[in-house]
Amino acid sequence: SSEKAVERFVRFDEVYMENADIYYRQGKQWYSQKNGLAVPIAERNFVNRAPVFSVTVPANESKTIYLRFQSKYILTLGLAVESVNEFSKYEQWQIFIYSVVFGAAGAILLYNLFLSLFLRELTYIYYVMYGFCFLLFVSLYSGYFIYLSSSVGLFYDSAFFTALMVTFIGAFTRKVLATRQNMPRLDKALVVFM
Repeated sequence: SSEKAVERFVRFDEVYMENADIYYRQGKQWYSQKNGLAVPIAERNFVNRAPVFSVTVPANESKTIYLRFQSKYILTLGLAVESVNEFSKYEQWQIFIYSVVFGAAGAILLYNLFLSLFLRELTYIYYVMYGFCFLLFVSLYSGYFIYLSSSVGLFYDSAFFTALMVTFIGAFTRKVLATRQNMPRLDKALVVFM
């Protein structure tokens, strides 16, 4: 408890919960906020890729918060209760990290796309397709896809992009290493793996 009212952000560090709800009492009345993949970004209290809630604790009081979450995936998530300043720093760091990841992957993807267009080499096409599937997977897993589409089903389709990534990187590896000629046993294992 504090001498002044305190605003805290309750944030989950994973985005893949279909429903993430918070319940708390203020006075004699119960309040709830809904979040998660099932809630379109425009309908959330905070426009954020991850479930985030704001809770104000009145002066000289404490507050008990109840959380409810549901997902088709196994839930391994972290929960943080932070001040506005701490939350802001965390978000800035996340945006920076993912900007570097998306920027580097996008640059490599474009470079290999130009190589495939000018050299007309199938190897680069496999790598470009792998890179494209990688970017889709990371955008889904990190939650940034929600700014483009609020489809819960699309998020659960991320396993499909993982399978495509494995297929294209396997094809790329087979082509670059010429495993069919140089390592026939490894080639058969790669074909089975793909």
